[in-house]
Amino acid sequence: MPSELVSGHPKPESVPTREAIARSARISSNTINQIEKIQKSAVPELVAAVKSGTISINAAATVASLPVEAQVAAVAGGKKELQLVVRSVNTITN
Repeated sequence: MPSELVSGHPKPESVPTREAIARSARISSNTINQIEKIQKSAVPELVAAVKSGTISINAAATVASLPVEAQVAAVAGGKKELQLVVRSVNTITN
């Protein structure tokens, strides 16, 4: 008899690890971290820029670390402005 029938409770399903999810999606676990950062901190305009291909996930995660007003201004400035903002944030943090 399966163990779930003996105990009367279904066997808990294992939760995939971050690394397993990354592997199956063929991305790095760091990219998953960046996506989570974007989901938590990015303004809708920045998310739209990622979806349209205007900005990469890596760059968007950097912009998402900025205050809301700075994110909105960067996206409003277009691709060139986003690139400049990312470079300036990277210069400050590195």
